[in-house]
Amino acid sequence: GQPPLSWAAKRGHLSIVKLLLSYHGIDPDFRDNFGRTPLWLAAANGHKDVVELLLTRSSLDPCLRDAFGFTLLSLTEKTGNQDILEL
Repeated sequence: GQPPLSWAAKRGHLSIVKLLLSYHGIDPDFRDNFGRTPLWLAAANGHKDVVELLLTRSSLDPCLRDAFGFTLLSLTEKTGNQDILEL
């Protein structure tokens, strides 16, 4: 399964993401088996509010690639989430 932060970010649950980030030891840059972070998952699914929050907490290099070769930017372009691209 996915860690709770990744699960909440992927589904756009902003209040749960905020709560989880308040816990000591939660890593906002945790990468799953596919190399995807909570920020990556939120952006891929068009959850702008979650992306904005995670951008303030993440030290993620936007050029990192997932297991399929996508960067955060290339995936966001592919999915057509223009408002997230502008962040």
